[in-house]
Amino acid sequence: MWLPKVERKLLMFYAAYDSDFLSHEDTFSLNELRKILYQPPREIKKYANQLRKNKSKIIKNPNTNSTDNSKGKSNHNSDPAMILLEDIITIESTNKRMQERGLLKYRECGPRYYTIKLKLTGWDLGNKYNCWPIRTGLWFAEYKYHWIWVIISFLTGVISTLLINWVSTYLQRTPGVK
Repeated sequence: MWLPKVERKLLMFYAAYDSDFLSHEDTFSLNELRKILYQPPREIKKYANQLRKNKSKIIKNPNTNSTDNSKGKSNHNSDPAMILLEDIITIESTNKRMQERGLLKYRECGPRYYTIKLKLTGWDLGNKYNCWPIRTGLWFAEYKYHWIWVIISFLTGVISTLLINWVSTYLQRTPGVK
């Protein structure tokens, strides 16, 4: 199954965060999830591992103050409040769509906090997205009958024909080659 970009990124993060599939509910803040929207796929697994370690330190030592005021990086040059609102809408609608697909259980547990519990199908698909060769295989399986392949095949045939004609005329003009 090939999901849209934001759904893939969030599912990759949830699967990497719950790497052993302990199937327990995890609570994430909006700022933690906003960072995922603007990261390339190769950085998501590192971020999930780092966040899990930081949260386990906070649980072991609750006296440490963790102020995470970092915002998601955006390519927009608009109002920060509008960017925040767009990110909230994106994260909430994406999680609701994945819940409707049966990949996870999602609920809001306070302002800008979300509780996520991955189901086995969501965890499995997230792990497939975290592995580059498997992810490209999923992409190809989804788009193998796409119309663009007809154009690519046609252009490859034209280029191959021209190349063969060029090589055969070159070999005919070269003396001593039969």
